[in-house]
Amino acid sequence: MKFDKLSLSSDVFSKVWDLYRSSFPEDKQRSLGQQKELMNNKSYSLFGVSEDVFVGFIAVWDLKDFYFIEQMLILPIYQGMGFGTIVLSELFPKDALVILEVDIPKSIDDHRRISFYEKSHFRTISFEYLRPSYDKNKKPVKTHLMSRPTIDKKTFEKVKKTLYKEVYNK
Repeated sequence: MKFDKLSLSSDVFSKVWDLYRSSFPEDKQRSLGQQKELMNNKSYSLFGVSEDVFVGFIAVWDLKDFYFIEQMLILPIYQGMGFGTIVLSELFPKDALVILEVDIPKSIDDHRRISFYEKSHFRTISFEYLRPSYDKNKKPVKTHLMSRPTIDKKTFEKVKKTLYKEVYNK
């Protein structure tokens, strides 16, 4: 599995941007201007994922005490082939705390997504979490955080505070 850190000038960035815009709901998207600014943040990395061919992307924050997966997408034609599992096992150190957001399950796809992460040893955090919006024109979204390994309330509060400050500028 190959992880290519993308820049705005990389050939793959436009492909990733098109996938991002077509795959995530509007309230969970940054503008292109926000994304361009974000690409200069040393804590943020956008990786193209390939295995001979492009299979998807993952956007990750290295927030010192933990990693935060902001988005991960494996192209539908490659889903179920183990690529997502490989990304999660190869990209992060085994003993690292990794956090991600998932929708409160309302659909079969939501349940499948959560099940996929659970198979990679992530656990849903039971504490309430409201995902802030990227800007004033978008709504916050009630979601769940998942973590690997499991965290307690004190760690959750620290993670939440860090996400709000570093990722969402709140």
